[in-house]
Amino acid sequence: MSHMWSLLFFLIGTAYAAEVCFDELGCFDDLPPWGGTAQRPSSALPWHPEEIGTRFLLFTQKNRCYQEIKADKSIQASDYSRTRKTRFIIPGYLKEGDEDWPQEMCKAMLTWENVNCIAVEWKKAVRTQYVQAANNARVVSAQVVSMITFLKSKYRQQADKFHIIGHSLGAHAAGAAGSRIPGLARIT
Repeated sequence: MSHMWSLLFFLIGTAYAAEVCFDELGCFDDLPPWGGTAQRPSSALPWHPEEIGTRFLLFTQKNRCYQEIKADKSIQASDYSRTRKTRFIIPGYLKEGDEDWPQEMCKAMLTWENVNCIAVEWKKAVRTQYVQAANNARVVSAQVVSMITFLKSKYRQQADKFHIIGHSLGAHAAGAAGSRIPGLARIT
């Protein structure tokens, strides 16, 4: 009987599949495993990156107050250094309140290690229904990949200089990003 339900959910999901594409980030659909399964019977497409509002907040030992960086010329004005390892911290599903812990983690990390610490802020996109937040995490993952690809190219860094740390849905985003970056030093 459960096989019949699984087949039904798969067929319904396939029949109503949708897809959305965002420039260099790629395309995202609502097919299994993202929707139409027994575990996720409802489907949702990720929001547009502008609606998600992802920000990359750089902390260094020299600059304990963050500098927002983007994959453009603004990074040249930052204290980012190719000689240091780079850690990305991605938080997970938030209802309210606890959104500053990645920034605090960066500050704590800098007391014992000289790194580029980048807190990935996407709080607009995780304060929603869990199914929607899970799909938004896919775009955040692609944005992290895009930023790492930019940094590797701009600063001629190897993938083994990068470490992605994620919690909850942020861990899903970290894992997805890591699967797209061969030679990544570490995913936690």
